[in-house]
Amino acid sequence: CAAAVGWQFTRLKQLALARCDRRFAPPLGAKAGAACRRFGQSLGRDCLVSCWPGMALMMAAGHTPLVIVALACLSWRDRRLPHDRPGRVLSVTVLLGVGAYAVLGQA
Repeated sequence: CAAAVGWQFTRLKQLALARCDRRFAPPLGAKAGAACRRFGQSLGRDCLVSCWPGMALMMAAGHTPLVIVALACLSWRDRRLPHDRPGRVLSVTVLLGVGAYAVLGQA
């Protein structure tokens, strides 16, 4: 949970989140297979880099539905906010709430 909160403030997360929001796939044609593979690999890498703490928190919380829904909504929201205004207050609040729920649920 602490890593997920801290990750919200890193430049690397913001850069990966901005790159994760690409909408243009490579053109079709004779070389489409290789271009699509490169596009998918780079898109997957950027999404993994931007959301890895949330994914780790889901795993640590045992994939309970409440945690999954909260973090999936947070990831969805992060991708739709302007990248120069990431809305960290709500993100940190949700992450701390999920962390508290995970800890109290395990006790």
